[in-house]
Amino acid sequence: MQILVFVSLLSVIGVVRKIVKAQKCPSDEQLRQSILFRNKRDETETDRIISHLGFCEKCRNKVSEFNEL
Repeated sequence: MQILVFVSLLSVIGVVRKIVKAQKCPSDEQLRQSILFRNKRDETETDRIISHLGFCEKCRNKVSEFNEL
């Protein structure tokens, strides 16, 4: 039973990863606005971008570069 649950979980994780990778990265300006909380007019977009940062190393690196400036 535990093996079946584990295999099912791995399948779900694989599907989620494919969906996440299919999402387009936000522009540099969108990243800046979301990180600086200037995009309060569109909190849904800000939430999406912050969620995106949770799995996109490339965008996290961009944000780190913004912080270094």
